[in-house]
Amino acid sequence: MYNFDKVAKFQNSLKWHVNDGELPMTLGDMDFEVAPEIITELHKRIENKNFGYEYIPYKYYASVAKWYKEMYNCTLDISWMSFSQGVVATLSAIITNLMSEDSVITVLTPGFDKFKKVGEGKQKVLVSELIYDKEKRNYDINWLDLEDKLKKTNLFVLCNPHSPVGKIWSQKDLEKILKLSLKYDFKIFSDEIHGEITFEKKYTPLFSLDEKLLKNTIIAVSPSKAFNIAGIQTATIITPNKELKEQVDNAIKSFHLNEANSLAVPATIAVYTEGRVWLEELKDYLRENRNFIERFLEHNVPDVKPSLNEASYFLWLDISSLNVDAQELTEFIRKKTGLILTAGDKFDGNGKQFLRMNIATSTDLIEDALRRLQRAIVLFKRKDDDLMNLILNK
Repeated sequence: MYNFDKVAKFQNSLKWHVNDGELPMTLGDMDFEVAPEIITELHKRIENKNFGYEYIPYKYYASVAKWYKEMYNCTLDISWMSFSQGVVATLSAIITNLMSEDSVITVLTPGFDKFKKVGEGKQKVLVSELIYDKEKRNYDINWLDLEDKLKKTNLFVLCNPHSPVGKIWSQKDLEKILKLSLKYDFKIFSDEIHGEITFEKKYTPLFSLDEKLLKNTIIAVSPSKAFNIAGIQTATIITPNKELKEQVDNAIKSFHLNEANSLAVPATIAVYTEGRVWLEELKDYLRENRNFIERFLEHNVPDVKPSLNEASYFLWLDISSLNVDAQELTEFIRKKTGLILTAGDKFDGNGKQFLRMNIATSTDLIEDALRRLQRAIVLFKRKDDDLMNLILNK
């Protein structure tokens, strides 16, 4: 049994760089201690007392392939893999090296804000907004709109599963996107770093589909999210098309992203060879956090309704019934209670009607956050009632 009740704050934590008494549930890392199996391997590496330049050993790639075979029953060709220091940095390198100034990039929203920002330097970015079904509390692709955008697209940036809304794309959805990429000849960059954190169903790795459909695909996987090692900077880029892989490798090298720091290789190998039990216990803990939050909100804060969380340790909270912009509400909540949530505005689409909450922390802090949120919503609604009374009594 692993201890997920302990909050492991660390020096220079960006998330916890807040005022005294404030409670951040924001950035995309977890408050849990890293799996001891990983720590053991990192200690071994540090005890070498030499941190010179390193190559990426075959064992690294073999561990990635082994993981996907055991977890998802799919065969991953080692020749498709490349090491990189990070997913967003790789995307930036690919856009810089493979796209021209008149290239068009398409993204889905609400979606991870850095995808759009990376492409907004010189390229034109098109946005296809996902459709939200309030009854089902779930998102779907607007296929007519997306296909219209993809006709003009050179690079489509996919998040599989989709962050921040926690949507797992079906195999049918993914195959449809792949067929469109062949039809209109655009490249796909698929960020799959949330794939390990799934609950009632598993996600489908894009590279597990028919190889004939993968001609234009670049897939990025990393243990950074699921195993809380974002600061170690490790990712594996999977490119089935040999010619495209050569271009991707050159792009990665041009940004020097192929150079691993001293902890990246042992951490990744430890994750993929010894991390499965820790991950399963983590998911159980996150599932309990999620279920507790949903019950609490239903009974105590019915104006805030979580969307269906299929993947990731973010909850996407619908505040549309409060008739307030998310940014305004997060500022109010922080000022009144010290609870810090992320306004959905930054993710575009219908994000102005949502808050994002990171639930990868101790159950004690989850309960503290919910009490603060409950108090803030009561104060917010009272403010509106007071304003209405003032208007009516004039």
